[in-house]
Amino acid sequence: ASPTTMREALHARAVQLPASGGTYVELADDTDDALTSGCDGAAVALIERSLQHAQRSLGVPVRLLVHGGGAPPLLPLLPDA
Repeated sequence: ASPTTMREALHARAVQLPASGGTYVELADDTDDALTSGCDGAAVALIERSLQHAQRSLGVPVRLLVHGGGAPPLLPLLPDA
């Protein structure tokens, strides 16, 4: 799931949570930033883990290509993309 989909799912189950807004930070100190950081961080962690698994499985470096509507906020967090 994209970070946007994760955020929408959270908002759907807990309408008091903001549906958008916030900035990615390593240690958030407000709800908006925590939601953005958690959703973006989860997506980045999945990508990084999958990349590591692919490299171990293939035994060669793997090139990471990131695209789509959810890519722009993740690209700064994925320096090898």
